[in-house]
Amino acid sequence: MGDYSEVKIQHKMAFNHLVDELLKLKFEVKPEFMFHPIRKWRIDLAITYPTKIAIEFEGGAGMGRHTRVGGFVKDMMKYNEVAKHGFYLLRFQPMSGKKEETRARKIQNVLQCVLAIMEREDEKFN
Repeated sequence: MGDYSEVKIQHKMAFNHLVDELLKLKFEVKPEFMFHPIRKWRIDLAITYPTKIAIEFEGGAGMGRHTRVGGFVKDMMKYNEVAKHGFYLLRFQPMSGKKEETRARKIQNVLQCVLAIMEREDEKFN
């Protein structure tokens, strides 16, 4: 599985690269965006303009908080609140990977999903 700190560094580097790519596309991007003033829930990465998109990276697939019953239920509550606040929700695995091509492919996958939503939103007004 590799060293956990290395995995975190790989994810953070890929995450920063994703943010840069979204900014190049002229999207308003907010990492760790607090969308709920009472619960203080955060979205890993929010696009707030031109369309509201919440991007969540699910850590610890198969282990950890996200897959225990309590954590899973809390995540569902959070995701429903994200929708109530008008966001599309995209969920992805962490962007770490031993190979640069793997990380690049994950970044491209996120970008493709974001652009597909933007196209759909554009079609509503044309």
